[in-house]
Amino acid sequence: MRSRSLTSNRNMSFSKKQKIQAHTVVKNSNTEPKVNSQVGFKNPLITGATHVITLNSYPNGVSISLHKTLTENGTNEENVFAANLNDPFFLRTRDTREIGLPEGRFLIYRENFKVELENLFANLNKKNILGSSAIFFGVTSDPFHSFHQKFAQTAACLEILEKYKFARVIVQSRSKMLLSALPTLKILQDRLHCVIPFESRLEKAIMRYTPGQPKLEERLITANGLKAQNIKVTFSCSPILPYGETSGDTWKFAELLVKYSDKILLQGLCTGTKENESIIKKMSISLKLEADKHVLFLRPNAEEAVKKVLEKISPAHLAIQPIESKSNEQLKLFAA
Repeated sequence: MRSRSLTSNRNMSFSKKQKIQAHTVVKNSNTEPKVNSQVGFKNPLITGATHVITLNSYPNGVSISLHKTLTENGTNEENVFAANLNDPFFLRTRDTREIGLPEGRFLIYRENFKVELENLFANLNKKNILGSSAIFFGVTSDPFHSFHQKFAQTAACLEILEKYKFARVIVQSRSKMLLSALPTLKILQDRLHCVIPFESRLEKAIMRYTPGQPKLEERLITANGLKAQNIKVTFSCSPILPYGETSGDTWKFAELLVKYSDKILLQGLCTGTKENESIIKKMSISLKLEADKHVLFLRPNAEEAVKKVLEKISPAHLAIQPIESKSNEQLKLFAA
């Protein structure tokens, strides 16, 4: 078996067809991803987890990475993140794929990916990692966007999510094809967070700054479909984009988020760190925001105005229950 390893997030690159490019290395089928030490994550969905796993499907393979979180006993010295670093696990678009990716190595499987995933997660389960881990399905690639091109890859990942007992499963997608996974999502219901990126209330802003992505109307249909099946929906405004000009527009956006979701995540495009700023200022989305005179959305804490309104009208939408600390359970197989 040949897998591809990304020794650093800076090596990650995708073509127009979302092909995976990386340095090639030969691995045994039971090879595990290197545990990458990470601290300072802002995403409240991982609070209480000992590890964070990312899983992504592409038309030509799947990728996985494993990260260790900050513990109560202290911080790790290796690959330490700044305390104000934004959430690195939000679902990227093509234009934001290089921003603040989780530091460390990504393993990529092109051939026999279903068998390789099974071997890898079986080994991680034996090491008692999965039961206290949060897993994100969809970080560098939307598993349900252009679904027909990666049906087998996404299906293999869903089987893993259904088969093993993770502490928390986070499935992220902008596509209405997320509804096709309802049988699996209902099985995962108690541990599941379905995250739908919702960066603006304006369709024109989505078309302008995230071209090629599903319309907001489709995302609302998806949210309603999930909630009709008693599956909780989290809206992720990451990065938050222009949603209007007035304070009244801020209230309208906040009210829309509350109406169609159960929980809300907020994050601006810029982190305030020099390393990310040098990347961000050259990106198409940043150049468009500057040209359109929306410089407020290029500043750190661009989400604060919406956050303040949400704290007034529904603070519960911003409160996410931490993962309860418990020992890893044995491999759990669900009936076919």
